[in-house]
Amino acid sequence: MIEIYEDELNLLIYKPDLIERNLVQEITNTIIQNSFSIIQLDIQVVTHERIVEHYRNNITSEKIEEWITNYFVNKNVLLLVIQGENAIKRSRELIGASDPSKAKKYSIRGKFGQDSYQLAESQDRSCANLIHASDSIGEFIREVNLWIPDFFKKYKLIKR
Repeated sequence: MIEIYEDELNLLIYKPDLIERNLVQEITNTIIQNSFSIIQLDIQVVTHERIVEHYRNNITSEKIEEWITNYFVNKNVLLLVIQGENAIKRSRELIGASDPSKAKKYSIRGKFGQDSYQLAESQDRSCANLIHASDSIGEFIREVNLWIPDFFKKYKLIKR
């Protein structure tokens, strides 16, 4: 079993719009150029159950659940466990604000985003914001257990 510092890891999920727009290579290069390594990579077709569990804290109404499931279910996502110094904070800064229209221009969402919360809501759908990143060590562990449970058979998280 490989020991790894928990604060050096994060889970990124390339969402369907990123994949459909053929941005996988460009976004991955950006992540690597920012001193992250990819230590696990997986592609999955999203199920209703898994995406509802993933976004359980965001689903506050049937409408939001419908938006999320319409955006994800039966579509591919690419899962990346990345490693790098202060991974959660740095990767979230690199990705940018959840609303692409409010993301800093140098961020992934600022550079590649084509949507906004306002536009998505006016069209009764989920915002296409390219990529997800866990926001805490606890969420990283929960999300990896949900999406890539075998990860913890190979890696043991340790504290500094």
